[in-house]
Amino acid sequence: MKKLIKWLLIVISVLAMIFLLLRLGFKIVYTIKPELGYSFVEDKAPKVKSIQSYGADRQYVSIGLDRNHITGDVGMTQNYFVTASYKYRVDAKANKLKIDKGESVIITTYDLNTSNFKKKTFDLLPILLKDGINHQIIDLTAITYEGKDYLELTYYTTDLKADTIWYDMESERVESAKSTDYQIVYELFGKEYDKLDFSSKIRSDYGIFIGKLNLNNAYQKAKNLENTNLALELPKVAENLSNGEALYGRPAQVNTEEWFNTALHWFAPKGQEIMEIYAKDLETGEKTQIKSYADFKEWKKQHPSND
Repeated sequence: MKKLIKWLLIVISVLAMIFLLLRLGFKIVYTIKPELGYSFVEDKAPKVKSIQSYGADRQYVSIGLDRNHITGDVGMTQNYFVTASYKYRVDAKANKLKIDKGESVIITTYDLNTSNFKKKTFDLLPILLKDGINHQIIDLTAITYEGKDYLELTYYTTDLKADTIWYDMESERVESAKSTDYQIVYELFGKEYDKLDFSSKIRSDYGIFIGKLNLNNAYQKAKNLENTNLALELPKVAENLSNGEALYGRPAQVNTEEWFNTALHWFAPKGQEIMEIYAKDLETGEKTQIKSYADFKEWKKQHPSND
């Protein structure tokens, strides 16, 4: 009986030692490879299938992705097409406001000034930390502002309050935001375009959205383009849009007026100079045909109450 008890004590001791070693071993792995102890989620940007430039000065760029995507982690500046992939820690001990070990924001840029659209990939978070910035980045937008290319980075300062900083893509330094006028920063059409049936006609007739300097940035497949001036004059661009690609105007080379007038011509039926669009007075219901950007500016002057 004493021998049995002795053997039981030995077995218990061995099991306790094994359990202790296993726990110690897990702690070592946990320290060296935090992914084994932390929980992460990844939001990967779509892969770029194709980049093509058009126009005498390469002022238009067609982008094809491997899946449909709504803007947010892809975007265009004057000199770069940009994608961003995020890796966040999400377990109970994750810090919602600061950068946790193992997290990343992987930026990929394609240089639009090179013949092969030279690709560069880097992790943004070590750059932020080096500059003394320890914020959880929740959103990123590629922009061109006053001739310079930036990544606008949004982060939470509290659970309910957000702020922004800008990353200069040339100097590779972080700066304070240059502007908070998002209509200017994001190159938005603006609410005054609500008086036009321009965007809605393109959406209903061709199945794509038009922005201030982009077509189809939701990467949906366009329809019915075969009978447009676009298909006649730039058949490859029309084909790309029909296959779910997007088209961007480079902001230092294509201004709002040129983009507006070009789109009016592109989406007109073959042989017709411009598509037929109207501005509507919201007070009287009166409709006025708009044949150019200059027409639209003049109409706005004559209808200030619609602003």
